[in-house]
Amino acid sequence: MTRTDVRVVVVTGGASGIGLAIAQRVADEGACVVVADVDRVAGGSVERDGLQFVPTDVTDEHSVSHLFDHVRTTYGQLDALVASAGVAHGPAAEFDFVESDEEMARDLIGINLEGVLRCCRHAVPLMKQRGGTIVTLSSGGATRAHRRRVVYDATKGGIEAATRALALDLATWSIRVNAVAPGAIEGARRTPIGGEHEIAPSDVIPLGRLGRPEDVAGVVSFLLSSDAAYITGAIIAVDGGLTAQLRCPVVDTPAGDLALEANKSR
Repeated sequence: MTRTDVRVVVVTGGASGIGLAIAQRVADEGACVVVADVDRVAGGSVERDGLQFVPTDVTDEHSVSHLFDHVRTTYGQLDALVASAGVAHGPAAEFDFVESDEEMARDLIGINLEGVLRCCRHAVPLMKQRGGTIVTLSSGGATRAHRRRVVYDATKGGIEAATRALALDLATWSIRVNAVAPGAIEGARRTPIGGEHEIAPSDVIPLGRLGRPEDVAGVVSFLLSSDAAYITGAIIAVDGGLTAQLRCPVVDTPAGDLALEANKSR
């Protein structure tokens, strides 16, 4: 039996970053993986690595319908959906809420929240007969606020609410639904926010480093496996302790206390 205990898995946003790490991990464990992504160039690299790629825009109903029709025709079943497509850092996620135009907010909601719901809606009919599992990708922003990322945080809060509600509604068909909430993760698409590039990870992350896509992939693999057979409606943080803390490590250490005192005396 493979580690994931699944045969057919769809990973949206799977052509790069966290999604790619998940797709590779699950494929290495024996599953047939269909990578769905809007980035056709990255998709070409995925295919050269031996993964199946289906160009997919999660904001487009026809595109998502085509993806799951392909899965039905090719495999006749679907065991798992990992809904990791989304916009994280950069100008598309960070903007002044009051000054921004409505179209930018609609685009962000369309990708991060509506895209997840759309993919779940198409995946569930393929899982009802045999059961299955869905993993969504949230963020610390669902429960802790980022500055200048009102809409982004709202989409992640929506994902967590939808994850819990779907877990209840789909339990009848033995479909489990859980979310993983990554923290600060290394990756090509990661863009520093504000003065972030001047701050060492050890200053703010209890475990003292940025996460790696593989850290998230390992947790997703667990949630897809029979080891997690009694887990549904859960949100698992993979953030090095970032959202568990009240104050960042540099403040709570003796060196941090000295720095604070020095600042007060200026």
